[in-house]
This record gives sequence, structure tokens and C-alpha cells, in this order.
Amino acid sequence: MTSERNKKRPTLRKKIFFRLLLLSAAVLAVMWLLMAVLLPEVYKRVKLSDVSRTVESVEKKVSGDLAGLEDECASLSEKYGVCILVLDSKGRTAASGDGLDLCVIHRINYRYHAKLYLEAEANGGNMTGYYYFDAATSSFRASEEGERDVEEQLIQTKIVRTDDETYVVFVNSILTPVSSVMRAIRLCLVFVSASWLIFALLFGALMAKSISRPISELSKEAAKLPSGEFDGNKVTRGSREIDGLTDTLTEASSELGKNERLKEELIANVTHDLRTPLTMISGYAELMRDVPDEITPENLQIMIDESKRLSSLVEDMVEISKLRSGNAEFTSERFDLTSDVRASVERFAAMLKNDGYSVGFTFEGEAPVCADRKRISQVVYNFISNAVTHTGEDKRVEVRQKYTDFGVRIEVADTGRGIAPEDLPYIWDRYYKVDKYHVRAIEGSGLGLSIVRGIIDAHGGKYGVDSDENGSVFYFELPLAK
Repeated sequence: MTSERNKKRPTLRKKIFFRLLLLSAAVLAVMWLLMAVLLPEVYKRVKLSDVSRTVESVEKKVSGDLAGLEDECASLSEKYGVCILVLDSKGRTAASGDGLDLCVIHRINYRYHAKLYLEAEANGGNMTGYYYFDAATSSFRASEEGERDVEEQLIQTKIVRTDDETYVVFVNSILTPVSSVMRAIRLCLVFVSASWLIFALLFGALMAKSISRPISELSKEAAKLPSGEFDGNKVTRGSREIDGLTDTLTEASSELGKNERLKEELIANVTHDLRTPLTMISGYAELMRDVPDEITPENLQIMIDESKRLSSLVEDMVEISKLRSGNAEFTSERFDLTSDVRASVERFAAMLKNDGYSVGFTFEGEAPVCADRKRISQVVYNFISNAVTHTGEDKRVEVRQKYTDFGVRIEVADTGRGIAPEDLPYIWDRYYKVDKYHVRAIEGSGLGLSIVRGIIDAHGGKYGVDSDENGSVFYFELPLAK
């Protein structure tokens, strides 16, 4: 069902391709909007700004010293591409600057000059307007609204009064017909848009392929994870994220394969541990059935011991399952850890005395903690049991309690062959078992260290092991109760 639904969804390659096309279309739309709507207005504003700056510069020169006015007008005409005419009160030219091929203010007669003067006078001494000049008929008039296909003239008239004279400054700039400019721009935009779309199609296809290819390859290989056939070398490398994900999946594939092997080992070990007591119970039961004289207290005790061993294995497996799933229940109480450890050591010492084992305990003082008393005792029991199982020929186990910056630390040391460095990171795993060179003195499930890890983790404590050829020291730490 999920697979069918996924097939209906677009691929990553298609998504990238269409989103790049959408981005390209958005860019072109913005370009057309800017050119069609904003360009005419921006063009007029730029021209108006140039004319206004020219008028201000000429006005300052006229109001001050007239010397160099002609040079100033010529310089401004060339700089802003405008035409300048300065007349005195008698209509005589005081200065002039011609920066246009078709300058209107130099071609109209004195009557139109007077008309522009009167308009400026009526407007407070400054007037800006848009005009049309017909050279064939020498007619001069204001431009009409919406009249686009004409050579529109922008003229600003400024009246400048000094102590001695009154001057009129005319500045003229040509507004090329906006419609003609827009037609040229649109034609250019058509070619630009077509070229851009072709480029976007090619670039989008290549980009989508380059981005989606390693992800598609990674997806295909990831589907092989359950079968353990994942191969990160078949994935195209390139980006840091893809490389990191590939390395992570490669590591996960390795761990899955390792866990699969460890599970097989666990099944083999558990099967062996289950089969041994079951075989013993079955054998003695059949013996007592067939030979009534074999119904003795010794044989019955063997069956009882093997039943307890079998029950212990099952309980340990159930305990691990609860700890791993988070369903284990913990009851916190305040108690003296030193007293509990001492009691556990005394029980082991008494039980193993006849077998020649020595279990000692040294401590620095009382160690009150807040924890689940029963489960912490289980940790101590598993550590001591593990040490007794793996200790050396001297059959000596040492339990030590000391204070640390974290709180209280319990150490259980044996004198066995130690654990190989490559095995140390895995001994706490529930699937891992190091018992190649050891024979148990106390039979157990072999799952004790996994249980220890779950219990100490749940208490927020620390645990670990130090091991060399002279033996191993397993330890755990808990914070002291306030």
C-alpha cells in the first residue's frame, strides 16, 4: 500500500527540475514587470532630477558672480545632456549651453519664452512642464495626457532675481518617446526570455540529475540494509550531507551485520544453556521412572538445582527485555550501600568457602544512596558472580568501596586472564559473550553484564571495566544521597 502511494508521488529529480523552472519564470516575470511598469516612471524621474540639479547650479551661479557663467552652462549641458538658456529682463542671452541636437528653448521665439516666463511667474517663480514642439509648423504646446508617440520635451523655467537684474533660466531635456523605447526593450526581453528559458531547461535538467542521482543511488542501496547487502561505494560522492549519510548507513549496515551474528551466537548460547538443564531433568526423570531404586534425595536435588538454573536463565532474559523496552519498574529508597555490599560479600564467601574461593571486602566508610535497593544488590551480585566465574587459579575476588567526585564507587576485581582490548567495548552488549577461556564456578545465564548496564543507566550512574593480563576490575558509581 505504501509502495503504491510512493510511486504516485513525483521524484526528487522532477521536483528540483520544476522548482528551478518556477524560479526562472518568477525571475522573468519580475523583469517584465520592472521594464513594463516601472521603467517609464524611473526614466522620467531621472531626467527630472538631472534638470532640477542643473537649474540649482545655474541659479547659484547667477545669484553670485556671473563670471564664468558661460563655462558653467557648457559644463552642465555636457554632464547632464541638457540645453540651458539664461535671458536677462530685456530678453538678451546672458549665457547658453547646448547639449542637445534638437534643443527647443533655442528654437522657439521670444513669444514662447514670454509664455514660459509668465507660467513660472504665476507658479511662484519656478515651473516644470512637458511640451511638444512641431518643427514643421514651429508650433509649441503642452503635451497632452496619454500622448506617447511624440518627442516630449521636459522644460523647467526658473526666475532668478538679483539686486540689479532679473534673469530667467530655461533648462530643456528631451524625453525620447517611451513607447518606442519600450518596444525596443520588449523585443530584447523576448530574446532574453527565450534564451533564459532554454538555459533554465538545460541547467535545471543537469542540476536535478546531479542532485538527485546520489540520493536515488543511496535510496536503492538503503533498501538492501535488511539483507545486509548495503554498499556505500556504489553511491556517487560529492556533497557533505550525502557523504555523511552514506557513511552513517555504511556504519549502520556494519552494525546490523554484527548484531545479526551476535544474535545467532546468543541463540546458540541460550539454546545450549537451556538444553543442558532440560537434558539433566529429563534424564533423571526417566531414570527414576524406569528404576524405582534411583528415586533418591540426591537425584531429586539435582533435578531441583537444574530447574532453578533454567528458571534463572528465563528470568534474566525477561529482565533484559524489560530494561531494553523501558518497562522495568524502579522503586527508590535511601539505604546504606556499604552494608548491602558487605552482606552480599559475606553470603558469597560462606557459599564458596568449601570450594576454596576467597571473597574480601574493603571500604572507606558508610555510603548512603537513594536507589532501587533490590536492583543495586542485583548489580553487586552479578559483578561478584562474574568475577568468581573468571578469576584466576588463586580463586581470589576483591570487592572495594571508595569515594569519588561523582559519589561512591564499588569495584569488583578478579585475577583472571583479563579481557582483550578489542572485546572491551562490546562486553556490555546483550548479544556479546566472552567465555572462550573460562569455566564457570557458579552457573548462570551469562547475561549479567547486560542487566548491569540497564540498571545503572536507569539510575543515571556510571559503570566500566579496567582489564589487563593480570585480571579485570568491574565497577559502578552512584551519587551519594544528600
